[in-house]
Amino acid sequence: MEENKKRKMRQILQQPLPNGFKRTGMTKESYLDVIEQCTRAYPMGEMEQMTAAEDIQSYSRLVSSLALLLSAGRMPDYRALWEEMMTRACAALPLVKKQQRLDFSVKELMIAYRLMKGHVSPETRNGWREALSLVTPEDYYKYITGENNNINIYNMAGEALRGAEGMTDASAYFQKCWPAQLERFDENGMYLDEGWGKKNPILYDLTTRVQMQLILGCGYRGAFAEELDRRMADGGLMTLFMQSAAFQLPYGGRSNQYLFNEALIASNCEYEAVRWKERGDLVLAGAYKRAAHLAIQTVGRWLAAKKHIKNFYPQPEIGCEGYGYYTKYMITLGSFLAIGCLYADDTIEELPCPAELGGYVLTTSAQFNKVFANCGGYSVELDADADFQYDSTGLGRIHKAGVPTELGLSLPFTATPSYTVATGSCAGVPNVHTANLAIGPGWMDGGKEKYFSEQSGMAHSLEILGESPEQVSFRITYQAEGASMMKAASSTEEASINKEKASLQETYIIDSSGVTIDTMLSGAEGLCYRVPLLVTNGRDTTQIETGEHTARVVLSGHCYTVSTNGRLTVPPERYANRNGEYRAAHIVAPDNTLHTKLSLQ
Repeated sequence: MEENKKRKMRQILQQPLPNGFKRTGMTKESYLDVIEQCTRAYPMGEMEQMTAAEDIQSYSRLVSSLALLLSAGRMPDYRALWEEMMTRACAALPLVKKQQRLDFSVKELMIAYRLMKGHVSPETRNGWREALSLVTPEDYYKYITGENNNINIYNMAGEALRGAEGMTDASAYFQKCWPAQLERFDENGMYLDEGWGKKNPILYDLTTRVQMQLILGCGYRGAFAEELDRRMADGGLMTLFMQSAAFQLPYGGRSNQYLFNEALIASNCEYEAVRWKERGDLVLAGAYKRAAHLAIQTVGRWLAAKKHIKNFYPQPEIGCEGYGYYTKYMITLGSFLAIGCLYADDTIEELPCPAELGGYVLTTSAQFNKVFANCGGYSVELDADADFQYDSTGLGRIHKAGVPTELGLSLPFTATPSYTVATGSCAGVPNVHTANLAIGPGWMDGGKEKYFSEQSGMAHSLEILGESPEQVSFRITYQAEGASMMKAASSTEEASINKEKASLQETYIIDSSGVTIDTMLSGAEGLCYRVPLLVTNGRDTTQIETGEHTARVVLSGHCYTVSTNGRLTVPPERYANRNGEYRAAHIVAPDNTLHTKLSLQ
């Protein structure tokens, strides 16, 4: 990571304590409360009927979560069942050789072994040890080279834990995998895993780095440790500064909007808090500690409703990819948070984190194509070149601290979702659609409207105009030249822009009053704009009020207001994403410029 970027990050953390700053009061016990909630979502009778080999990935995560709780003196009535489950899981390992799910599972069983080896009989412990010692990467794992993907890192974490217990010497395997894996980081220490979709998913960066923590945390000090540690430190800073004003993980790509996303923030931040405490930087350590606590607080409203994804539909598959089923990903929240419990140091005092301090604009590398800005309790996230299997190009998120995240927007919509959306019979209404939709502009092309959210491959440039605790502003310009005109996501047909150079410019101002966007279109005509307005999150229905230049959406005492100098209407059609159903406010600009303001209360 560039030193200028690091210096800017540290300057932001030097801001004085915000007025009314209060510490959360959370401790490691708070994490255990959440893990216990996740674990109790699986009744004892259901656990007794589970078959380890059928889904060793989910089963082993349940085993590791229970092990942590038992080691902390919780759920003692599950003790006998847990021992039986651990034995079943170890016995199932040779039955699921070379299955992808096994690559995830050895590290879970090793965590359980390390936590509980001193609490069982020598005979039981030796039986587990014998089974776990028989694992060999070449015979058991599916992904055994660093050229594969992040799943290789999961099984490397298992090997590091087995090595720490004297079950193997992982050095030869690490020598085989690390050189290629260390090439998969960008300049900011973020992990690149473009194999899962057309672009690098934001979640796959973080989940991979959290597994790498286990490797370093269990004592790996081999030839690659120093470089790995440096990249982890850089990536941790990105985790900290990409967290939204509502304390959530950025959107972008696969596996997004599951509750375990925030468990990964917490686990990464707990590890980094300890790192910086040991280095004597208590300000940075305190910021990480607070970011971890706030991330877990934000999932409470869905967890209380026994949801594993951020919506309230009774159908558990809504918002989920096929692999993201409830029995797998509810306990994943618990097992990923358990990693943070292994490091959590309650003596580190919370200090303000960037998500609540604000006053900055942050960009990722070109491999992720993201722009973040945070100020005055608001944050925005833009994707300059989206993966249309999951997202759309443009402004896809506006969050404010204390406001339900789906009310403004947590992520955009796509015409071709790789996850289940609430359409047709699921939604209970006939006119729910999928479309490439974000907050953003469009123009007329051959008598039809085309939208920026449908575009890919446009060159763009960012100019930061100002950054202060009171206000941030930036300008982003998208440009198409000559034969390289904008192309729609659903077509390779060139857009009909009759100039040699066409550009779209958006200027953002963010402060405590909201997000102001001034849009200017050059080289095309008929500027228009769309803003999604929440109808339902699957349980709660909003009230939408409209005027000629305004729209207001009310949800549970909170209000989202859109105001503009254009003419605003709200057609009846609904659009679905992971979080719920929305109508799209349609704004016609008075000319080729448009002023729009978004505010949340």
